Amino acid sequence: MSVRTGYDRKVPGGELADRLRRFCGAMDGAHPDWEMCVISGSVNMYYFTGTIQDGALIIERDKGAVFWVRRSYERALAESAFGDIRRMNGFRDAAGAYSRIPDTVYLDMSEATMQWYGLFTKYFPFRKALPADAVLQRVRSVKSPYEADILRRAGGLADRLLREEVPALLRDGMTEAELGADILALFIKNGHHGVHRFSARNNETLLGHIGFSESPLTPSMFNSASGLAGLYPAAPVLGSRNAALERGEKDELALWEWFREESLKEFTTVYDMMGVRFDSFDGESFFSDKMDRVMDELGRLGLLETSDGAQIVDLDDFGLGKALIRKSDGSTLYITRDVAAAIYRKEHYGFYKNIYVVASQQDLHFKQWIKILELMGYGWAADCVHVPFGLVRLADGAMSTRTGNVVFLEDVLGQAVSKTKDIIAEKGVVTGDADETARQIGIGAVVFQDLHNNRIKDYVFSWDETLNFDGGTGPYSQYGHARAASVLRKAGEAGIDTRPEALLSAADFSAAGSGSAFALAKLIGALPDAIAEAGEKYEPSLITRHITYE
Repeated sequence: MSVRTGYDRKVPGGELADRLRRFCGAMDGAHPDWEMCVISGSVNMYYFTGTIQDGALIIERDKGAVFWVRRSYERALAESAFGDIRRMNGFRDAAGAYSRIPDTVYLDMSEATMQWYGLFTKYFPFRKALPADAVLQRVRSVKSPYEADILRRAGGLADRLLREEVPALLRDGMTEAELGADILALFIKNGHHGVHRFSARNNETLLGHIGFSESPLTPSMFNSASGLAGLYPAAPVLGSRNAALERGEKDELALWEWFREESLKEFTTVYDMMGVRFDSFDGESFFSDKMDRVMDELGRLGLLETSDGAQIVDLDDFGLGKALIRKSDGSTLYITRDVAAAIYRKEHYGFYKNIYVVASQQDLHFKQWIKILELMGYGWAADCVHVPFGLVRLADGAMSTRTGNVVFLEDVLGQAVSKTKDIIAEKGVVTGDADETARQIGIGAVVFQDLHNNRIKDYVFSWDETLNFDGGTGPYSQYGHARAASVLRKAGEAGIDTRPEALLSAADFSAAGSGSAFALAKLIGALPDAIAEAGEKYEPSLITRHITYE
């Protein structure tokens, strides 16, 4: 069977339509009064659409189903033969397409996160949510002729590979993780896409397994130009084959390059929204060929020790424990690359300060590698500064990407702009470009709210507080700036010279003796000091609180 390098095989549209018909029939039998069901989990989404995307499948009993896709619409069109695929920027868009939301909505609750549920209910105001999981499981358990054929062929392929080719993969000294990665790559390259995740990420004692899902020979949510298509997820292979990646082996390098490009596309979307630009964009891989120098220096200085086949730097005398520098399989770690990166940046940029803005949970990591630089004799190690910050929490606990308890910045920015646009319309504000005004005010509100909190303290994320347009907030500060700019503009139109030096020379300070005017003058005069102090302490909240007079 030849290697497939993309989505050249879709679940047929007729098969998807039949699955949907069987599900609706089962719902009629189990819940005769049902009107709407919403599918958001990856397993059920793949079953009904043949792809896994960021969105939701909304099924209406009398009107059919729509597959709403948020950030990957073009990819959904390429990968799915589903009949009705539509783009949405958020659930607000999808909700606008429905003239009536029933009181009761059925959900696949086994995979619905609290964050997803909160966003969905904000725009789909149903009164009660009931589970559709039992019906979904019953429908998926009955295999169609298409699925049965897929399973038979997949089983035959797996049997042949396990008997004929897997034994040749065995090498002396290889870890279970390396064997698992090689088996997964072998299956995928031979067209078998029913690959499931490792039992635990980056755990070298646990072996991945081959699974037989509804469509093991159909590509799933990942694919790459190297032919490693359908890995779900592929991250464990990268983790277990890190040494091979550092050696520049073809398959690992191609897979990593694909992940990097896809990730940067998503990151760039948010960076563009915030107006963020980079002068230099060098990731970890840039320093791969610079780590041998670090290892040589550490060895020459007698700082390296061997422990269970790995290499460490003992920092116990400094209360920092033992720093793992190179694993037993020869692969390096974050700490090795951070040391190499710091040396490169000093030699390349000649920096005055090398500032790392990273969460406070990484305090030990930064203390360890900066101490290692110091022990290597680099006096400028003291100019490497870790600026920690606290966690952003939700009302029901800390955010966690593993549990799905997260708020995505792109969602926050989009909601902020949308709400701002609504407020502009409600207040009848006249502006030359309502969309651009909403963008500036909405995104400014989010940025200001984050910088307004003390950097090191955790804070609870709240939609109401973030998007509040009163009090010490970004929109309130922007409003003050707009009013001041309006005064200057009108003065200029009246023929008054509005240059700062001209205004000062012509000013009448007799009214500055009043309490409020004097207090305002003092605040304005103290702003440069507040900015300087914020820079010295790496604390932006000193500026935001100063300009809101807190």
